[in-house]
Amino acid sequence: MNIYKCHECGYTKEAEVLPEDYICPLCDEPGTSFVIIDGSYVERKNINEPADGPEDRHA
Repeated sequence: MNIYKCHECGYTKEAEVLPEDYICPLCDEPGTSFVIIDGSYVERKNINEPADGPEDRHA
């Protein structure tokens, strides 16, 4: 399984192969605008938190 990322908007899709006629559901870019990214890619849900967890910023 590969993870494809839209070069224009960053949308990701997991698939073996993108169909030739695939269109990004967010920005309408063609599938040719997608690049395969590392399979260990994990999207962080809260971009305001550091990757390793929250810190006490008032210490």
